[in-house]
Amino acid sequence: KYQTKDSIFNLAVNVIEKARGSKLMFKFLVHDITERYLKSPYMGHDEIYIKMIKKYYASGDATWMPPSAIDKEVARATKWENAMLLKTVPDLACPDSNDVIHNLYSIKAKYKLLIFWSYDCGHCAVEIPKFYEFYKKFKDVYGVEVMAVNSGVDIKQWKEKVKNLGLDWLNVNGLVSNYDWHEYFDIETTPVVLLLDKDNRIIGKKIPADNIENYIKLYDEGKIKF
Repeated sequence: KYQTKDSIFNLAVNVIEKARGSKLMFKFLVHDITERYLKSPYMGHDEIYIKMIKKYYASGDATWMPPSAIDKEVARATKWENAMLLKTVPDLACPDSNDVIHNLYSIKAKYKLLIFWSYDCGHCAVEIPKFYEFYKKFKDVYGVEVMAVNSGVDIKQWKEKVKNLGLDWLNVNGLVSNYDWHEYFDIETTPVVLLLDKDNRIIGKKIPADNIENYIKLYDEGKIKF
């Protein structure tokens, strides 16, 4: 049977609460389940991690951890809430290579790909050309536009990479922005790709370039529910 995020969390809580009589088992289950969903590669599982932190760490139940470690977990979970599915992304404003400011909200499209990437990122070197190939082939089919945000510190190298890859979607310099998106989304590695709907709500993330067309197709057909 398909398990939703809520059903997984409720099952986890049910098991954990039954173990409260044993401090060692309680600690093991809380820690193990929290770590499992902290590291889960599956879209939406980060919400289980967030709920675990709120219920067992922020509440004071994780007595085995020092306050500084708990504060760190709570701070991360708070940031991760900003990138939960169906959350609205704040309007992001950054300059392009000619210092012209562009706003995320000014992009009118059925779907938007908000891509945070760097010219010197190995994973980006693999994924970005694939996302661009999808964009060129399907942008008119599905109504997709892109805001590709540079996170690298060398502007010259960023411009050269954009030119060499032939990326003629919207490229902006994320070093100059109206809010600290690194901090807001807790971005530590790149690329990070968020799929947004026309209202700038997050409807997809952790989607590899090889699967983005299939995901949007299924969402377009109403076959993906949250």
